Amino acid sequence: MHANGRTFNRTFRLHLSLLTLWLLVPGLSAQDTALPDQADEPVIRRLVPTPPKQAVQTLSALRGFRADLIAHEPLLRDPVAITYDENGAMYAVEMTAYPHPDRADHPAPGQIRMLLDDDSDGKFDSSFVFADQLSTPTSAICWKGGLFVLAPPDLWYLKDTDGDHRADVRQKIYTGFGINNAETLANNLKWGIDNKIYGAASHSGGTIRSVRDQQQAPVGIAGRDFCFQPVTGAFEPLSWATSRWGNSFDDHYNRFVCQNTGPARHVVLPLRYLARNPYLSVDTVYQSLAKEVGTEPVFRASPPEPWRVVRAFRRQSLGKPANPGEINAAGYFTASCGITIYRGSAYPREFRGNLFVGDAAGNLVHRRTITPRGVTFDSQRADKDAEFLASTDNFFRPVNFINAPDGTLHVVDMYREVVEGPSWVPDDLKQKGLVDVHGGSDRGRVYRLTPPGFKVPAPPRLGSATSAELVRQLHNPNSWWRETAQRLLVERQDRTVADALRATLTSAETVVARLHALWTMQGLALLDDADLNRALSDASPRIREHAVRVAEQRLTRRGSESGGVSSDAARRALTERVLDLHQDQDARVRLQVAFTLGEFDDPRVVGCLARIVARDKHDPWFRTAVLSASYAKSDQLLQALVALPTVAEDRQGVDLMKRVVFVIGARNDAKQMAAALSVIGATRKAALQIGLLSALLRSGRQAVVAAQSGPLVARLLPDARRMASQARTPLTQRTDAIVFLALKKTQPQQELLTALIASAEPEDVQRAAARTLATFPQTEVAEVLIKRRIRTAPAVRNAMVELVASKTEWVPTLLRAVEQGRLPAGEISAPRRSQLMKHSDAAIRKRAGALLADEVLGARNDVIAAYKAALDMPGDVQRGKQVFLRECTVCHRFGKQGNDVGPNLSAYGRKALPPASLMAQILDPNREISPNFMGYVVLLTDGRIETGIMATQTPSSITLKKDKGATVTLLRRDIEEIKNSGKSLMPEGFEKKLNHQQMADLLAFLAAVNQRI
Repeated sequence: MHANGRTFNRTFRLHLSLLTLWLLVPGLSAQDTALPDQADEPVIRRLVPTPPKQAVQTLSALRGFRADLIAHEPLLRDPVAITYDENGAMYAVEMTAYPHPDRADHPAPGQIRMLLDDDSDGKFDSSFVFADQLSTPTSAICWKGGLFVLAPPDLWYLKDTDGDHRADVRQKIYTGFGINNAETLANNLKWGIDNKIYGAASHSGGTIRSVRDQQQAPVGIAGRDFCFQPVTGAFEPLSWATSRWGNSFDDHYNRFVCQNTGPARHVVLPLRYLARNPYLSVDTVYQSLAKEVGTEPVFRASPPEPWRVVRAFRRQSLGKPANPGEINAAGYFTASCGITIYRGSAYPREFRGNLFVGDAAGNLVHRRTITPRGVTFDSQRADKDAEFLASTDNFFRPVNFINAPDGTLHVVDMYREVVEGPSWVPDDLKQKGLVDVHGGSDRGRVYRLTPPGFKVPAPPRLGSATSAELVRQLHNPNSWWRETAQRLLVERQDRTVADALRATLTSAETVVARLHALWTMQGLALLDDADLNRALSDASPRIREHAVRVAEQRLTRRGSESGGVSSDAARRALTERVLDLHQDQDARVRLQVAFTLGEFDDPRVVGCLARIVARDKHDPWFRTAVLSASYAKSDQLLQALVALPTVAEDRQGVDLMKRVVFVIGARNDAKQMAAALSVIGATRKAALQIGLLSALLRSGRQAVVAAQSGPLVARLLPDARRMASQARTPLTQRTDAIVFLALKKTQPQQELLTALIASAEPEDVQRAAARTLATFPQTEVAEVLIKRRIRTAPAVRNAMVELVASKTEWVPTLLRAVEQGRLPAGEISAPRRSQLMKHSDAAIRKRAGALLADEVLGARNDVIAAYKAALDMPGDVQRGKQVFLRECTVCHRFGKQGNDVGPNLSAYGRKALPPASLMAQILDPNREISPNFMGYVVLLTDGRIETGIMATQTPSSITLKKDKGATVTLLRRDIEEIKNSGKSLMPEGFEKKLNHQQMADLLAFLAAVNQRI
């Protein structure tokens, strides 16, 4: 009696609170302050370029450096990259049509220009159009007296054979590079130590086909960078670190890239290894070396461009949450490009290995120091509260850099009024002529970043150097000379230098000389087994690391350039040495060994991998490497890891074992599954057994586990129920135990899982319980999920509806709930509604169409139809603004105006809806329900009731957002029940406040706001 009365009172109070919440929302008062008008905006002026000689005076560098102008218009224009050939000629890549919206059927022309220093004074005097009518060229690199030129959709080989400084050879090598826009084309071809050419694919992707070799399979590079072998033509995809415009190596050939708001990234995980394990999920392949997403500060010398000031003013007036780089006119990285590691010989020693990157939007060059940390690096700003090079000239656009023959960095200045794509500049400013996105297209500069006391050296003449002289250049402290010498030796294929190269590999004082000798010998097929064994035992860990890569090619026959092994004895000796290196003291050597072991077919591999795990299990890069390498031997690795107490009793060690087990289950190899279940059964730690079995279940192997491990499951069931029920159990163990309950689909388990779908439980517990319950076959489970969804977190609520909709046998229950009004149709996602209306079952298809079609969805179609005339009426923006102030700021924020009760209505930062869709959402707010803006009522154990929108959740608490920005945080232990209304926070009936003209005005205002940013 008392219990029933308490339940009635609780339910009455909850329903009353929900009703009160919806009645109070329309009564919120709007603030009186007006929104910013266009008239309030800063008055802006058109920028003008600075002539080259005066532009030098606008540049300031730190540490006594200066920027010397070595090439400028009319010798070149719109340069985006440069390269130097073996005799010091500069080739400038000119994107002359930028920002033309390039298309495959209508390419924007660009060209390559050759510049010569006629008097050897370090400045360029003459210029020739080497090749023109190229589709938006982005990069060039020297090869065999000519150039590879990347001009999407193609990569060309161009060469001048008659000495007139114009290419008469023009061969298309590859085609299929994607064309999205000029900012996101593949770019920055760079020579790699392994005799391949590397490039950044940016965001345009593509499917690359060899033009010369029709037998070569196409290679997709969507979400991948790339490299190719210039001798064989082999094309290979690489790990993509969301590179945008930049690609660089350090002296040990670690690869670095940048993205517009991510100025420095080190690529750690190679794609060729990750691809071995199709069930290996990886969060990231790179280590960020700076703050990301527009939060890394910069210190520009120039004032922000006037149009940026206006854009920032408008964005801030909208009040939309955004990162600092998006919302401010200046102060943060927003256009990182040209990342380059300094590898020359002209700067003071402390500069070697520094990272330079331009922020083209900020008219500056940023410098960072890099220090090794494990298998990757740490990085710090090198110059406190200042940039190494900055200009007061807004046209200065440092888009790229190169380690030049003279030992300095050369800076490529595109010199443009606007360096971003046109869509980033407000349309009205362009239309009024206040900004010209093509401004400066007839200009361009290249600077030498010159240190104090620098004297211009004689230009290189390596084209006429003997092969013996080229070998000596492998010792050069300047990377350009070393790389050029290696390239020329590989081009010539002159094997007469074998002894000189072997002497360099054996006894050169510098690591870089030995490293270049190693790979040059590999490129000339001169590296024998004794050479490789010596390299594997080199005093430098960097040589050992690269030697493992070479050994991998040889021992596993990976790569056509790998050469051969003279005997089985030599193969065994190399294998032994590589295996021994799994205990190397250097982390990067061990990581490379872990990757390489995945290519070996040797019974000792598993033991080596297990010992690597025992030592390096806390490093996520190592865990990924081991998972990649162990794909074919996962069951053996599991057995080895379970036997290691330092792994089996460590949280991260257990997590790794669970990932190994998931791979076993996903692979679904009967032998590996049986072995894994045997290993799991042999251990005597219930929590570990439950965790490992849950990993098998997550991989979809429930039937196998149930069939082969019945006694073990029965023994573990009480432990699993206890772990799932107790809040003090670690969250990961709780969710594992919940998943485990799917193995016994009985009524007690169903009741426990149902109870765990409760508002007082953490979101992860709610989600795990719902997903596990959805594996139960009973039809009534669908009804349970529909009913219990109102007690869950917003994201879980949507997932529960999707779980019911995804099972054909449960769809009738779902549709019946919609018919009865217990489930708003708007809670079913649009893609799922579409799928149900096209269902293979005719009865479901017909029923879903009657309930979920757009023309019948909701009860307010007549209201929407009545207002369609407003879509054809001209709207007045200023009148619409007044409507917005009067009616919309009751619940919505716009700039400093209104309340954060409903969604922020500013268009910036979200996709602008077409007027018809926007009007439908205004008039029928429950048509598409966002769970983030449903109202919740929380009944506390002391009888209090709190209401609001679910703002944040943790395992121990929830935070509700109330009107006018107030929040309240509640401990889950104090919560008796949570319930939501299932309706949008916005009440219906908006049409009672607006006539057709006012609706047209409101839509016009919202559209105008979007156009002005």
